[in-house]
Amino acid sequence: MNTEETENAIKYLYAVNEDLRGDAKIVALNYARIEQNKLIAAWSEWLVKEYASNFPESVQDKIYWKAWEDGHAYGLREVESYYEDLCDFAQDVIDGTR
Repeated sequence: MNTEETENAIKYLYAVNEDLRGDAKIVALNYARIEQNKLIAAWSEWLVKEYASNFPESVQDKIYWKAWEDGHAYGLREVESYYEDLCDFAQDVIDGTR
């Protein structure tokens, strides 16, 4: 699931709950958060396949968490942008071009 599809799915999860009130809204939002976490996990797997499949898992994890830390406040597209840049940088370091 790419970035746009993931963002749209997450928006939908919360949009369908806008009109709910009280306990129903609390339950629906808790469900939405659980589903959001599943979507982000699937999306992070897509990032690895798209940009970092040639790196060891330990490097993939470090790149992901740095990209998440720097970009998640601005959305998944920003995280993806940081992730791609960090993967390019790591590959350049490995290749000795930086």
